[in-house]
Amino acid sequence: MGVLCGLLALLSWGCTEREVRQRFERAEAYRQKGLVDEAIAEYRAILALRPKAVDARNNLGFLYARKGEFDRAIAEYEEALRVKPDFAEAHYNLGVACAAKGLPERAVAAYQRAIQAQPGHAEAHNNLGALHAAQGRFQEALAEYEQAVRLKTDFAEARNNLGLLYAAQGRFQEAIAEYEQAVRLRPDDAEIRNNLGSACAETDRLNEAIRHYEEALRLRPDYRTARDNLTKVRRMLEEARKARAAGEMRARHILVRTEAEARALLREIEVGASFEDLARRRSLDPSGQAGGDLGGFRPGDLLPEFEQEVRRLAPGQVGGPVQTRAGYHVIQRVY
Repeated sequence: MGVLCGLLALLSWGCTEREVRQRFERAEAYRQKGLVDEAIAEYRAILALRPKAVDARNNLGFLYARKGEFDRAIAEYEEALRVKPDFAEAHYNLGVACAAKGLPERAVAAYQRAIQAQPGHAEAHNNLGALHAAQGRFQEALAEYEQAVRLKTDFAEARNNLGLLYAAQGRFQEAIAEYEQAVRLRPDDAEIRNNLGSACAETDRLNEAIRHYEEALRLRPDYRTARDNLTKVRRMLEEARKARAAGEMRARHILVRTEAEARALLREIEVGASFEDLARRRSLDPSGQAGGDLGGFRPGDLLPEFEQEVRRLAPGQVGGPVQTRAGYHVIQRVY
């Protein structure tokens, strides 16, 4: 009798496992077809048979989140994590659901646990960076975005986010580099094109900005932000043409105390350092906060030795050092 009971138990277990596999397959087929309610029913049936099936519990939470039922999604993820505390994907999905529900601190904790369980989880680093940025923790955000792109070099979303953060800090050349990589990875993304256009506009690359805004509008004709930006930059370009015709110039500079410091800056710029970033970090002049930008000026507005060097330079070219009574200047002509 004991042997017979054991055989019956094994047969029952085998039948249950076969049903679980079949329901998993049906649930996935329903999910791929967009039949969310049908997929949910299958996962609930699986959990009735196997309450500790954490993959089914995680997938069920994902489907609830897809329907906008975030409380139910959170409950499923938390139950999966009660059974398997180191389940990185459930921690990550819990973070997504908490963020969507407006629970940023819970989301931060969930993403941190996902990373602890799986340090190479690039998406968790990216999402954690976005939460830090939204809460004004910019250095923490920068570290997370940079780690995300180190882990996944073709991660267009993280590169776009990194570009946004650089742009918010006035580091437009670095923002442009990230946006350009994001565009190569995702050429049909109108938002990234618009962001690239805005960074180009901030560095007075107005014709490039126009090209990127136009491409954003080709991809998404109803993209009002890109259309407004295009109108603004076209107006800026026309105003710049008129100003240049009247003799206006524009330059950036970095002011330091000694000639040796100025020459060291020139060497850094020669090997690829960002002029604007160096200005923000090293310039003694208040314009350093704006990347050294002095804005437009007419002949005679600035000290003669400074203006003479600006006139000598072609747009985009860097020169100096120039000594004035203020100190030593490294200069970049904008136009």
